[in-house]
Amino acid sequence: MHGISKHHSTIAVFMCAAAALLVAALLYFRQVNIERGEEYTLNSAQERLNTVLNNLQFSLKRSLEYNDMLSNLVQSNPNVTYRDFQSLGKIIVNQNDSVTVIELAPRGIVRFVYPLAGHESQVNFNLLTDAEHSSLTIKAIQERRQIMQGPLVDPDGSTLAIYSRLPVHLNGQFWGLCIVAINLEKLLSTSGIIKNDPRYSYLVRIHSNLGGKNLYEWGDRAIAEQGGSNIVPPLRALSLNGQTWELGVAVRYPEETTSGWSVANDAFIAALALLMMLLLYRHLKTYFMVRTMSITDSLTGLLNHTTFIKRLSALIKQGGQHALFIIDLNDFKSINDTYGHPAGDEVICEVARRLRQTVRSDDLVARIGGDEFALILLNVRTADMVGDFDMRLREMMRTPITYERYAINATLSSGYAISPRDGENAEDLYAAADERMYEIKHNVHKGRGSAHPHRSPHAADDGVTTTQAQDTEIAPTP
Repeated sequence: MHGISKHHSTIAVFMCAAAALLVAALLYFRQVNIERGEEYTLNSAQERLNTVLNNLQFSLKRSLEYNDMLSNLVQSNPNVTYRDFQSLGKIIVNQNDSVTVIELAPRGIVRFVYPLAGHESQVNFNLLTDAEHSSLTIKAIQERRQIMQGPLVDPDGSTLAIYSRLPVHLNGQFWGLCIVAINLEKLLSTSGIIKNDPRYSYLVRIHSNLGGKNLYEWGDRAIAEQGGSNIVPPLRALSLNGQTWELGVAVRYPEETTSGWSVANDAFIAALALLMMLLLYRHLKTYFMVRTMSITDSLTGLLNHTTFIKRLSALIKQGGQHALFIIDLNDFKSINDTYGHPAGDEVICEVARRLRQTVRSDDLVARIGGDEFALILLNVRTADMVGDFDMRLREMMRTPITYERYAINATLSSGYAISPRDGENAEDLYAAADERMYEIKHNVHKGRGSAHPHRSPHAADDGVTTTQAQDTEIAPTP
């Protein structure tokens, strides 16, 4: 009996030890899952915060850019008519649901309003004398910059709107103001900030950088108190045109798993999700690869000829003054004959890279042929701007293009045409620029003398062979 009792005691010890290990394991897995849940919750809120903040910044900047369009309209025609204003207003309001009304205020008095229906009270409104608006309006004029104000109650009395005013100066004199009113609720909704979002809660605060006053607060105030905790990230700020927007996000139902068995379930779900993501990734990668190949040049990544012509036609239809450049490398065949086609490809790619660096971010650049490029300068205001850019094109080619042991001096010929002066459609504008380019290219070849390549006197030291030619054109090596 003693032996049986001893075995029972041993079994009991092992059972207690096993139970203790099991309980410890369950408690451990529970704690791990709680920590994983907090980490997941915090990461989820952080990712959502980054997404909506980026969306908000994009939506705000996009809406405010419409003031630049209004300014361009005024600068191109200081005696702008209501018909021209209305045409542009339809485009702006139809493009962006967040923009509720646009206005022009010559000498600070609102004269043009679109849409007029529901905003009749704005006509003849003097922004320079009104107590609520005059201070920031005058500051915008003095500092010559766009300033936002609000949110203020829209004239219809039912919505809140952010008003952004951009002063316009012509020949150093104050002409008036361009005004865009942005519906705050639609702006937030467009950015993904929804009041009844089942997954996340939000906090939005708007401050004035000019007065420090808290102008507006919307959403869950507890987010500000919990910001920086284990499950709620700190508030993020966005400063723009005299205002600072603070944004916070919290997960409504934090992930907190209490069962250790869910670890296996989480692993299975994660593996399944990973498999689906891999399949989706391969599908999307193929889709975007095919789509990219259909609109871009495979060698340089620039727009291809077909896409470029479509974009050019669309820009001309939208109106405005744009400059089309047709660019051709001089004597490109000799580069291929002298150094081989890989060197020619390297020259093409380097020219494409330099063109991208030379233009503004919103200008368009394309490769439309073997050694031929095209680009569009958007919204050029003066002929001097086009001439200056033409000079920069030549300046960018002063530095030789390095390929293996060679420094290749490549030059280009370019011709430009300005819409709508030189053409009211893509075909006419392209033909005008192309004709000027070939005229310049013909003059270059007509005036070219003989050229002889030679090795650099420092070639033995630096391992670089240069090819020089009169008029800086490349000459083949015999």
